[in-house]
Amino acid sequence: MVKELSYITLSGVTMPMKLDNLVLQEVQQKYGSLTKFEMDLIGAVVTEDAEGKKSLKQAEPDVSVANFVLPRMIQEGFAVLGDTCEYSDDDIIRMIDMNIYVMADTIHEEYRKAMRVQDPKQKPDQKRKKNRSTLIGCIWLAVQSWATRRKRSIKCTSDV
Repeated sequence: MVKELSYITLSGVTMPMKLDNLVLQEVQQKYGSLTKFEMDLIGAVVTEDAEGKKSLKQAEPDVSVANFVLPRMIQEGFAVLGDTCEYSDDDIIRMIDMNIYVMADTIHEEYRKAMRVQDPKQKPDQKRKKNRSTLIGCIWLAVQSWATRRKRSIKCTSDV
């Protein structure tokens, strides 16, 4: 049984895609952390003023991030179905026929699905939750800002 397998159409070709732990592992190895990956993907930049006060600014999504993760997501989608992807990374990148904002939004939605807590009893412990709350809040503000500019609604689906 394949749960939550998504599909994407690139240049008229519909392909399965999956952002699971195997893909997240590659992402984490390349970017150092999933938080950095997410911030680069949505274009969130932390800046610090002369007084040391940090703020979050919105920039454009990093194209290289999308170009790295999308082929892996598609290849994983085929693997989950028991098939082999006949397209190389470069083939998939060349097939992208949407702008970077739409592509980043599509990938980010899959990332949010992958990070969603499935069982309400599997919530992070209170100490971890407290330590991450500030960073998650900053990312959440960036996501809301990004969605507002694109006239999309964002709903918080998990308590991370």
